[in-house]
Amino acid sequence: MSMHECLIKYSAAAAALFLASGALAQIGVTADKIVIGQSAGFTGSVAGTVKELTAGAQVYFDAVNAKGGVHGRKIVLESMDDGFDPKRTPEVIRKLIEEKKVFALFLSRGTPTNEAAIPVLEKYKVPLIGPSTGAMSMYEPPHRYLFPVRASYRSETFKVVDQLINMGIGKIAVVYTDDSFGKDGLTGVQQAMKEKNVAPVAVASHPRGTIKVEEAVAAIAKAEPQAVIMTVLADAGVAFVKQMKKTGQSRCS
Repeated sequence: MSMHECLIKYSAAAAALFLASGALAQIGVTADKIVIGQSAGFTGSVAGTVKELTAGAQVYFDAVNAKGGVHGRKIVLESMDDGFDPKRTPEVIRKLIEEKKVFALFLSRGTPTNEAAIPVLEKYKVPLIGPSTGAMSMYEPPHRYLFPVRASYRSETFKVVDQLINMGIGKIAVVYTDDSFGKDGLTGVQQAMKEKNVAPVAVASHPRGTIKVEEAVAAIAKAEPQAVIMTVLADAGVAFVKQMKKTGQSRCS
């Protein structure tokens, strides 16, 4: 089962557990439905992934609803576009809470956008379940209305570095997105490599929300690494790999 399948099932299960406990009526929970909100980048650099994940979530909710829903209540997903822009996220979440009357939020994507959501969650006391980010800011310090369910980026990068070192690959470079997501991943890689008594042969970044990776490619290629660890979004990652191949460094992982 994938992380996102677990996330979707966790959301439905959380609603079921809450309702089964005999709790008092809540905003977003009526006699026949449970309204869940989603603030995500339906436009912008992560639009493709967001639309795919949302379609998958809707398929699962449809399956739950076809079997009678959660204690007779159908799950209704209200999605709104924040353009993957953390400046827009708080207002989108406010609208979901005040206008759409959601019971909870889930399937939000992006480290900066989820970080921007936290003050709004705390103000309205509405939970966000399963944010699609593994940044340490989701875990430390703990947040009362935030429920991350995936492994942290740092846990993942530790495993990646450990695997590379065990394979005899020591010349490792890092490319990251210049935002809180990319920097969180970079910190994880640096900590993991420090524990192995090695250091990156090169570190380079690219601007958030772009696929401008030319400078990063030039800096990384110059170091001739055996492997490159990328903490970037998918489109920037694709651009980076394509341009690295043109430099003759296509053998690096």
